[in-house]
This record gives sequence, structure tokens and C-alpha cells, in this order.
Amino acid sequence: MQNENDEAFTDLLSLNIQQETSIAGVTVATGMSRIAELPTGEGQIEVTATKSHALVPNWWAAHLRNGERSVIHTELNAEADLSVTTLPLVLDDRVSTVETTLLTDLNTTSRQAVTDDTTGQSLFISHKTSAEWIDPTPTEATVLIRADVENIRPVPLTLREFNVQVELNDVALTDARLSEEYVFILGERKSITLRFPVDNSQMAAWWPTHIRNGERSTLDSHVTATVSSRNIRGRQPLEFLSATGEITTNLLDG
Repeated sequence: MQNENDEAFTDLLSLNIQQETSIAGVTVATGMSRIAELPTGEGQIEVTATKSHALVPNWWAAHLRNGERSVIHTELNAEADLSVTTLPLVLDDRVSTVETTLLTDLNTTSRQAVTDDTTGQSLFISHKTSAEWIDPTPTEATVLIRADVENIRPVPLTLREFNVQVELNDVALTDARLSEEYVFILGERKSITLRFPVDNSQMAAWWPTHIRNGERSTLDSHVTATVSSRNIRGRQPLEFLSATGEITTNLLDG
């Protein structure tokens, strides 16, 4: 910011700045700052606003509805207080975009083979997977995963008792046990579908961990199931339905 007044006049000048920040159309922070000491010439000033963690589930739900993409808009309104009068000032709004990729690894056409953890025998192949968010709200969102699976064993194979666990920075979002059961005859190829809830209310607990880590979070999503076939029965990790990685944002840059 540039102040072209001389030092004597600067002593009589102060600024009142109000800011409001929204993410995905949800107002998340507001604040009023009074700057009583302005630098002469060019300099920097600092304004602050309070953001409530309780609002995180609201904008997160909107973020998911927008395809994991949000516009961050900070509107600034200011006036110069000249002791005897006030004058409005024009300050540029700040606009930026943030995107996340929580489901990216689950949208793939890569073939992935699954083998038995104990015997090393080949069980089946996933030819492709897809995933999407369904009806996100501040309290809950549903993830729908579809996978194209082929039984490559010479005997029938059954998948059942699916368990899904999802964490962001060790904050548990899902621990779901699903009742779906899929039976494959020899050489059969068909689609399987998993639908499970995500606790969006927990995003209020996640947000402070994300900020403390410099707007970085570790995603851990794991799916297991009971696999039954001749001479094989037990819990197996299903890596083709799981995802791990780092989620980064630039929300505070907005």
C-alpha cells in the first residue's frame, strides 16, 4: 500500500478495513481492523479475520459438490479516517482457486491383479475402477465406488464382508462394514459396487491438523474383504479400492 501524505498528516490518518472471506460460496471468516499507524510512502499493513472451525463441514460439503474445486473470495472494504471526515477507499478483492483429489486414485483404467497374502496365488483382476461423491452435506457424504472385476481362478470365488477405513491426518472419517457379497464363477467378469458414508462433521477436527501441517494432509484409505475360494479363505487387502497420498491446499493464500 502507498501513503503519499507527509509525516505530519499521516499522524492524523487511520484506516478502517473490513474483510469477508468465502469458500465455495460459504462465508467462513469476517473481521474489522483499524490501522492507527500508517507507514509513510510505501509499506505493508496487516488485517486479520477470525475463521470458525465449526464452519469447515459447511464449505467442505460445498467443495465436494463442486467436484472438489472451490473459489476462495476475500472482499475488502476500507475507509480512511481523517479525524474530521472519512473517505471510502477502493481495495482489490482477492480471488483464488483450490482443488483436492481425494478420489483421483480410484478413477483409473489400469489393470490391477490381486493375490492371496498367504499363498501368493492369483485371485482376480480389477480392470478399472471409478468413484464419485453422492449428496455431500455438512454431516455426511456418500462415496460410490465401482470396479470391473474378473475371476482368474479355475474355481468359483466369493468376495464379502467388506470393511472400509478412511483417515485424514489420523482423523477417522469412515469405519464402515458393508454387507455386499459377490460370487464369481470360473472366468466370470462383472462389476462390483461399494457405497459407504463419510463423516463430514469430522472435518472440523481435521482442519486444525491441516493448518498446523502447512495445509498438508495425509490420506489413508483402506479396503479389506473376506475372499473365499478353493483352499483359500481369509481377509485380503484390496489395494485397487484403496488410496493413500498427500492432500495440499492454498486456502490461506486467498
